[in-house]
Amino acid sequence: METTEWMVIIVCGLLGYGIVSWLADRQKVNQEKANQESEAGSHEAPSGAHDSSRENHWSYVLGVPTTASLDEVKHAYRLKIQQYHPDRLEGMAPELRQMALEKSQRINGAYTEAIRTKSAFS
Repeated sequence: METTEWMVIIVCGLLGYGIVSWLADRQKVNQEKANQESEAGSHEAPSGAHDSSRENHWSYVLGVPTTASLDEVKHAYRLKIQQYHPDRLEGMAPELRQMALEKSQRINGAYTEAIRTKSAFS
């Protein structure tokens, strides 16, 4: 092999290593942010709340912290309701449709509570 071929191989290897290192660092930072957000959301349930109360809190149901903006709440609601809407399970087992119906009712209730809460502080 000629010197230029070796140089190309070395440069490509270093460039590939740099890209992979950058992606790994970016993934680590994103994971840390997600962990901080989930911790913030889990700690922001009403004080003195039991686990069942926390699970029924609108921020837990929608998967956003209580400090989320109204737009963030709406976005989370839309994602959740798309995922669990009973019409998406047309033709599936009745048990699955019933579970989706209950879940979507819970999501709708959480959204209503979030909007009421956010409107009260606006």
